[in-house]
Amino acid sequence: MPQDGLLRRVLTLAGAVFLVLATSALGQTNETAISASAHELVRRAVDNELRSANSSLRYAYRLRKQTPNGSSVKQIAETNDGQVSYLLMMNDQPLSEEQRRTEDEKTPVKGTKRR
Repeated sequence: MPQDGLLRRVLTLAGAVFLVLATSALGQTNETAISASAHELVRRAVDNELRSANSSLRYAYRLRKQTPNGSSVKQIAETNDGQVSYLLMMNDQPLSEEQRRTEDEKTPVKGTKRR
């Protein structure tokens, strides 16, 4: 009796539609408003991510991180392959010559040979 399954689905759908119409007739609840705005937020976020993935625009910025052990400041640049960071300061002090050499060895500049 395949038609019994079809009838059951149609009745279930009709019941769901009735409940939605009955709820909207009583006025829109906060939950429905939140749900609609959450859906719109997700849609806009996905659209924004898709647009930015196809953009040639890249950013560079400085990031200061404070921990119980001290602080660090890094220069971060976005590339097509991800982010590249370079340590600039430790505990609000410029890097020593040795720390700078170590950082230079970790972060080779594109187009130059590593020493």
